[in-house]
Amino acid sequence: ACYGNCTSDADCASTLRCFLRDDIEPVPGCIGTGVDGTSYCYNHVSTDSPTLAPSASDIPAEVSSECPGATFLPGDLTTEENGLLLSTGLIARQLTKAREPVQYDLGRGQSTLPMHLLTDGAGVVQSNDGSGDYLYVANSKSATDGGVSVLRFTANHQLISYER
Repeated sequence: ACYGNCTSDADCASTLRCFLRDDIEPVPGCIGTGVDGTSYCYNHVSTDSPTLAPSASDIPAEVSSECPGATFLPGDLTTEENGLLLSTGLIARQLTKAREPVQYDLGRGQSTLPMHLLTDGAGVVQSNDGSGDYLYVANSKSATDGGVSVLRFTANHQLISYER
């Protein structure tokens, strides 16, 4: 279990200790480099392999009460995946790149249009058609292929369409 930021053992769950850092020293039992100079709570007696997700007992009471059922610690940037620094317990996958077709999940092929570039604003909303799908809506400020684009996902997080 790894989460931060801490300044002493008192900031950590009862079974954890604060690993004080001045730089990006590796934290025992944690994966990734974390944020430069940030200290992290860690299990100082663990013989288990490092994990990406904290257990329920590792999540501080103030986080548990604000986020019941939390499986990650917001702002606990200790995991690096696909070039992104993520909170412990989260994962990321690269969906597409600018100017390349969008590859769909579930064997649906790919888009006929390439993904736009220069996104300057985006958001996620639930589809209003009753399907349970959700939409990643992004605006591009590109002079050549700008405008609004939409990636559509099923309720099970499968990418199924792209349109502009």
